Amino acid sequence: MKSLLATATLTLLASPTAHAYFVATPNANLDPAKPTHVLVSGRGQNLGRQAQLSALGVAARIQDNGEQVVLISVFEDETNRQSLEAKGYRFLKVNDKVAFNTSSTMPELLKFAQMSSLQFFGHNSPSLGTQTDGPGERFDFRDGQVKKLKGHFTADGYVFIHGCNGGWLTAPALSRDLGVPAAGAFTGTHFERLHQDQNFYVADKTRVPNLNWATANSQSFEGIRDCSKGGCIRMRPGNGAYNAHWGNFTQGTLGFYKFFCATQTQAQCDRVMAMSLRNFLTTTRAHTRNEFIESAKDFVCPPSKDRKLSKNCFEAMEQALTKGTRAYSSLSNSIQCSFKSCEVKFTCTNESCSMTNSSPKQTTTQADEFLAYVRGFDQLNQNR
Repeated sequence: MKSLLATATLTLLASPTAHAYFVATPNANLDPAKPTHVLVSGRGQNLGRQAQLSALGVAARIQDNGEQVVLISVFEDETNRQSLEAKGYRFLKVNDKVAFNTSSTMPELLKFAQMSSLQFFGHNSPSLGTQTDGPGERFDFRDGQVKKLKGHFTADGYVFIHGCNGGWLTAPALSRDLGVPAAGAFTGTHFERLHQDQNFYVADKTRVPNLNWATANSQSFEGIRDCSKGGCIRMRPGNGAYNAHWGNFTQGTLGFYKFFCATQTQAQCDRVMAMSLRNFLTTTRAHTRNEFIESAKDFVCPPSKDRKLSKNCFEAMEQALTKGTRAYSSLSNSIQCSFKSCEVKFTCTNESCSMTNSSPKQTTTQADEFLAYVRGFDQLNQNR
């Protein structure tokens, strides 16, 4: 994953000698036979702990919702273990004998009979997968072992790739092969940090109103959560096309994580999407319908320093909800996607990728995604 806009205050250099992977949980009692969210966070390298901290934010939401969660990751530096223990994590396993990659991760994943979600955080390639322990070690989604995960999810389980370009090929393939909804990005991802005004901004001093970063999160959880405990940093797609190591994808992109549901009905897809949003770090708890709608807007709309772009997108999503006006994109060049596929041609080798966009000029993908989340919330709450 290309590191976009990482601030000096967040970037911590990884120790070159700390290459042990671990399995840890914040839950006092963990039963692998029960529904569990499994979060895999790869080595940050130039990103420091930011990918892991993004995973901890999602884990905090999951735990706040009363569900089991496990973190599989690496020690980024000499104090990483102590930091996690201070956050309430206990270590189920620490392995410094083998590399952290597909082969070592798969046995850990297969221990869980009912994964509520499987989520990946870190550098990600459109073709090679998520970097786990340095450039030479990845979780390769193309590996035949990965198909063994089919049947290890709950009825509403899903896969989520928090990293660059996971939406072009990987998310649709995982949805098809594993029989669950899967989400990924169509551009590079960056890190957003909670500000004192309780909005998230790109974690860069040039893209925030001022440097008064939040020290606690007062609206994403049931109570006030100190940022030192996790819950103030998140990983999201940028609002622009990817043009870097893996290719030039400037013909079109999406500025939000996109879900694919290869084998589900639209109603099933909507429900799972709504459940996933409750576990993402957004600016509300997403309990009431109004809170959830604001969370869905926050999820599909880009941050902006003066909030103008964000507010314009929020207003467009409100128009889609109240008036059915769906033709909108917060990008100048978008792509048209359904929940099965996109109107693009995307091909990759192990070194580079190329894309051709056949989408119409006016696209509805952003509003369609937003509306699916709201439909899912209404479905989950119709019998309450």
